Amino acid sequence: MQITTFTFSALVLASELSMISAKSVLEVPTRVQGRHESLNDALRREAFQVVDPKVDRRAPAAASASSAAAAASSAIANFDTPEWNATTIAACTKGLSSVKSAENSAGMLACYNLPFLNVNTGVFQADLRLYQVNEMTGDFTGVQTDQLSLSLTYPDATVSETGSSVKVKRSEIGPRSPATSTVTQAAGAVNEIQQFQFVGQVDTTLTLTKIRSDQQMSLLIPTIKLSAPSAANSGVTVSTNLTSADTVYFVNGVFKGQSAAGAAAASTTAIAAASSSAALFVVPGINFGIFPIGFIITGIWTVLFGAVVGAGTIGRQRFRESYRNRVKRANTGFGGRL
Repeated sequence: MQITTFTFSALVLASELSMISAKSVLEVPTRVQGRHESLNDALRREAFQVVDPKVDRRAPAAASASSAAAAASSAIANFDTPEWNATTIAACTKGLSSVKSAENSAGMLACYNLPFLNVNTGVFQADLRLYQVNEMTGDFTGVQTDQLSLSLTYPDATVSETGSSVKVKRSEIGPRSPATSTVTQAAGAVNEIQQFQFVGQVDTTLTLTKIRSDQQMSLLIPTIKLSAPSAANSGVTVSTNLTSADTVYFVNGVFKGQSAAGAAAASTTAIAAASSSAALFVVPGINFGIFPIGFIITGIWTVLFGAVVGAGTIGRQRFRESYRNRVKRANTGFGGRL
């Protein structure tokens, strides 16, 4: 019996020792981990005391803005590179080579291209070159090429000539002196006499990403008007418009190779459809469409209506109280006639 009791006690003691050992083994990592977390917390506190976390979070945004500004500056800086001029001259000359004569009396043809377009912001750059294909006739007879001035009308854009502060919207730019001198070319070829470069902004109420490329062309093609002092009549200004038949579009840059589509996009119908499609959706009922005159008149009538109805309501209330008082007096025997 004593041997059995001793054996049982020994087994119990051994089991307790094993449990204590296991517990101590399990508690060691916990204590080490706890010390490790405290060390991390201390290091983080030290780091945030030295470095402002706001600056760290704003750094990517600043880098993005800097990249966007750099990209825009790069696009403007590369607007008039020798490579662009060389390729544009060759493309315009080739595009106009099939045109034998101009329909306008100034004898001019135009080549219109977009070196740059951002469909998200609506910012664009335009390059317009004038070429003389035949002698001036009609009202332009005797006018010198250096007397010509250019006027542009964009359907929905504000533009300014590069290096100029002139800005227009649905209006004209002019007069402008030639940007380049007369270029003598081979016999039978058109002569480039003027070159104009513009930077513009499409109306911010229009969204270019909503419309097709041909509709974007419609919003970015200007009406070109040439004017000059008359050689025959002093003090008189003569003018003429260059139609799509006198212009080649998009032989270089944005929309390159879509000259035929550009000519079709220059029509009045196409421009109206493009403006309608690109217009932002306006939630109805959030603006006063009758402001200010209609709003004032409506307000006056509303006040008068409220005054009349209010006066009538107060009068009826007083009559009701008076009637109730008379009835009460009559029922108590102290009143007279109702």
